[in-house]
This record gives sequence, C-alpha cells and structure tokens, in this order.
Amino acid sequence: LNSGSQAAVRRKAPWFYALSGFTAPTTRNRWGLDRQNFVSVWHEGVGLIIGGGNSKGQSEWSNFIFPRPGRLAYIPNSGEVRENHLVLSYEDKKASLEVSPESKSELKIKAALLDPASAATGQLLLHLKAGTTCKTAAGGVLSLSDRSIEIRAEDAGGWVEFEGWRINLPAGSKINFPSYPFDPEQRDTRALLSQARGILSYPLNSTVPKTEFTITVL
Repeated sequence: LNSGSQAAVRRKAPWFYALSGFTAPTTRNRWGLDRQNFVSVWHEGVGLIIGGGNSKGQSEWSNFIFPRPGRLAYIPNSGEVRENHLVLSYEDKKASLEVSPESKSELKIKAALLDPASAATGQLLLHLKAGTTCKTAAGGVLSLSDRSIEIRAEDAGGWVEFEGWRINLPAGSKINFPSYPFDPEQRDTRALLSQARGILSYPLNSTVPKTEFTITVL
C-alpha cells in the first residue's frame, strides 16, 4: 500500500513494516502528540519489534536528533517515502531510513545522513516488555523491569537478544530501558510500565555517516 510519497505499508511474509512521512507542527494541546517516530517493523513469529507510537517533548522518542545552538532539532518539518526508503528533513538537515527484508528470518535497517558533514543521533524505538529478560553476545543476562538499564555496544559483544529475536549493536550504539512516553490521560502525564519502550541510539557524523542494523528472528 502506498499513499503518494507520504507513506508505505509493506508485507513480505512473514515481515510487515510501515514507513511514514507524515509530519506536523508541535502543539501545546496535551492531546496532540509530536510526530517523531516514523518506522515500524512486525514479524509473524514474534510480533512488533520496532515501533510504539509517539510522545511529547521527549527527544529520545524521535528517529533523529540534530544539535542546534542551545537546542535540539528532533521534530522533522517534512518527510518523503519512496518504496522502502524514508527521508526526513530537520530544518536544513536530512537523514534517511531504509527497511529491507532479506529472508524470512532477517531484516536490515539502514540509516544515513544525507549531508555527511552534519552530525546527529539516530534512534529506533524497540518494543521491549518488562518482566522478560535479554541476553548479550558476551554472555550477559539482564532482567527488564522498572529499574533503568543501559546496554552499550562495547559491553554487549556484538548483539542483544530479546524474546525470539536479536539485533546487532554497531560501535557507539546503546540500548536504554525503560523510556516512558507522555500519556495525556494520566494526571502526571507519566505512562504505565506496560507502555514503556527501549531506545536504541547510535551516532551519525562525518566519520560514520551511515550505519546498518540486522534484525534476526531465531
């Protein structure tokens, strides 16, 4: 399914993924969330892997963050989708995400700066669940709960495995859990632990203008 150049929904069994280029200005209305997370990946065997909606006033829920003097640019002003390729514009800077199912058990996500002289933090929202465990290639086992954890690439040994799937961690990347979204229905706007997600963040700069993630379903 295509919606002009604004969105694409693809199914290549057992994979299902969606890319959105729909953007919108921020609003002070508590019910209007920021449009900041534009890619979702689902697999028949393990369910949702990448994705989880949007938040409000939280840069860590955005696919890209570009530093600006005294502030951060993390809400894109425009987006465009071509087949499996998404380009997001953050003022005068652009970054892209590309999703490519390679086989029934493997899918690649490629991220890149379109201006290699710029710098940004890229992020993917991982659908992680409290009450489960994860393990690393280095042999570590961690429990996911309301206690904050951070898994760095240099400690993980190459990849992190969750419930039936794993993802590689390139140099400089890390995973943090839990990150709570803004919930307008709660008086203090803090979401429940069941709504929390993991944030996979990674650097993009003139030295590393692009990077690649491989999701493997076991």
